Amino acid sequence: MSRFKHKVENPNAKHKGCIVRLYPTYDQETMIKKTIGSARKIYNLLLQDAKEQYEKDKTFLHRSYTYYKDPSHWKSGEDYSYLSEVDSMALNQAQLNLFQAYQNFFAKRSGLPTFKRKSDPKQSYKTVYPRIEFKINENNKKLIT
Repeated sequence: MSRFKHKVENPNAKHKGCIVRLYPTYDQETMIKKTIGSARKIYNLLLQDAKEQYEKDKTFLHRSYTYYKDPSHWKSGEDYSYLSEVDSMALNQAQLNLFQAYQNFFAKRSGLPTFKRKSDPKQSYKTVYPRIEFKINENNKKLIT
């Protein structure tokens, strides 16, 4: 008996995926880089706030990425208006990735979540549309569905 049997609706259904090489135009490549940077920024902001909250009173902070889109929540000298230019589902997925990292940490499946760096060799983001899931990798410009 398969351990994933309860998740499959139709036992005869086959799940397929494909990897496609992308050749984006200059404008599309700029938007991909903006989205990757914005997703990394949201992940790091949420991680920083969660760590500060945990050090302060040992509770976990549940904050949404939309918190940083509101100018009233910006610290002096900060401007996050560029977050409105990119795909909101990619920002939401970055938030969900952080929450999953914390769940794995508290379940002792992994270490404490760390900040994402711009210098990491793997720069990617994930976005979700109804019934289609994309992950775009900047290095070799592959679209994974």
